[in-house]
Amino acid sequence: VEFGKGKRLTKEIKDKLREITLDYQKKVHILEIQH
Repeated sequence: VEFGKGKRLTKEIKDKLREITLDYQKKVHILEIQH
């Protein structure tokens, strides 16, 4: 159970990191367009 739980947690963290990264890239892209 603990192993499976850890695996799911890791996936959630990876998904969250991907979300943050995409959001960050969008913001950087918008800044580049503005300047």
